[in-house]
Amino acid sequence: MLKSHLSFKRIVSAGLILLIGVGLALALGEQDSRALSTLPEGRVQQVTGQPAGPNLIAVVDDHAANGTMALYRSQDGGESWLVAGTLPLTSVQALALSPVNVDILAAASASQIVYTADGGQTWHELTTDFAALNATDAQINALAIDGRNSQRLYVGTTQGLFEFDGGALVRSADDTLGSTAVTALLTPRDNLGAIYAGTPRGLYTDLGDGWVRVAGVAAPVSGLLESNGTLLAATGSNGLYRSIDGGRTWTVLPEQLGVQPGVTVDVTALSADLTRPGVLYAATAYWFGSTERHLTPGSIYISLDYGSRWEPMVDSDGQAIIAPARVN
Repeated sequence: MLKSHLSFKRIVSAGLILLIGVGLALALGEQDSRALSTLPEGRVQQVTGQPAGPNLIAVVDDHAANGTMALYRSQDGGESWLVAGTLPLTSVQALALSPVNVDILAAASASQIVYTADGGQTWHELTTDFAALNATDAQINALAIDGRNSQRLYVGTTQGLFEFDGGALVRSADDTLGSTAVTALLTPRDNLGAIYAGTPRGLYTDLGDGWVRVAGVAAPVSGLLESNGTLLAATGSNGLYRSIDGGRTWTVLPEQLGVQPGVTVDVTALSADLTRPGVLYAATAYWFGSTERHLTPGSIYISLDYGSRWEPMVDSDGQAIIAPARVN
């Protein structure tokens, strides 16, 4: 068993930053000018980063500023943070960073979207008239910025996939996804012409010639991650899927994440250590029962080889670290 020397706080500062649903409070570090050794106290609502490189963006609920969202930036994989401004939103459901430009960022509440091209100095609200597209009750789940055209923003909602292209919101994906909920989006840096969409019906992709369902991922997809060309899909019932050939083929990796007979493995969060290539983290929860199902928070797993092998992380006593609540 791997015996990691990382504590939860170290995991967060190194790039894990798996968000506990009830909110993760971090101790305030010493402040030097506008630099922070850790994120300030407050609920960390969203964290995002680029698939290659040490850049991270975090949004924290700033209780001291009338419920506004504070924006922080790290250029060293979470070792230190810089105050980057505030968000003109009262809550943040989704956050997206351009895969090629750290100054281009989008954030969304359940129904609002704001966009910046200067690192958060100025924000522009995008018009989200879902009602005009027969999606009156659409709620935003995920965002992704096109790596080839920063003006194109993909919006995953409870009622399908939409995109901004030229400033107008349109329904995306032809009729392939229809009104299927889109729970996760990914625009890979290694293939800027591609986009992946995770849904309760599985994984879909558009490689430039239309949307198709990825046949090798037969489970509800709740999260997507790219790490130096390796693609991973987190599912709510079958563990992890991985692709090492640009998404052409996928392999399921359930047996390494605590799978037992009669137990369903839900991978609730994925993250990559941006300062150590190949180091990945996964948070799990387990569904027990058949007629009445119960969810139990699981372990935090670590991989040192882009997901080929996984081991539970352990504390200083050698005991597996169990999350106190579902990690989102």
